[in-house]
Amino acid sequence: MLGSVSGKGDPNAAAARALRNLIEAGWITDDDIDFVMSKIPRVFSYETVKIDALQDSNYLANHVSPETFALTKVSIVSETEASSGDIDRITEKTIKAICLGHPTIVAGNPRALEFVRSWGFQTFGNVIDERYDEATSYADRLALLIEAAVSIREIVDSPGSRAHLRLSEICRHNRDHAISDAVTKYEGTVEAELMKKLVAFCEASTSFV
Repeated sequence: MLGSVSGKGDPNAAAARALRNLIEAGWITDDDIDFVMSKIPRVFSYETVKIDALQDSNYLANHVSPETFALTKVSIVSETEASSGDIDRITEKTIKAICLGHPTIVAGNPRALEFVRSWGFQTFGNVIDERYDEATSYADRLALLIEAAVSIREIVDSPGSRAHLRLSEICRHNRDHAISDAVTKYEGTVEAELMKKLVAFCEASTSFV
């Protein structure tokens, strides 16, 4: 986990309250929900994790499943928290998607993408609106995040377009950076075991996009 935590309270409970307020205020309608759901596959792939494996508290953090990423077009990372800014970090959830060269949107704390860029990775602000990363209000962030998710889905479904080519360039940069620089520079910050797994896959595979 990367970053720092300040203040008290349950950020997930606060996020749930903010979401209810968003719906009650009419910012999200049934039509909006139907539109988003129409973009999501009706059948979800999932992995079965043996209970024994979970006895190792780091198992899920260090587990890498390239097959799951290969079955999907975009990663919408549900981070550990979605605070109003008093928590300032990202976790391995975001790092996995970025290192594997997957188009990525982060549903987490404000400034999560700043963390990603500070490590030398690129985010997708050249092809989608990433203002959601700056919003301290969870309601505002969620509304902007939904717009970003719809935009990036349209791009990945338009191979050959200028935006798709740029998206692919960003994903390749992130994979190359994970191989050439990230593993040596960040092993002391991110679990070394996880980084080695990510780099091994990147070296042996082609891009998802």
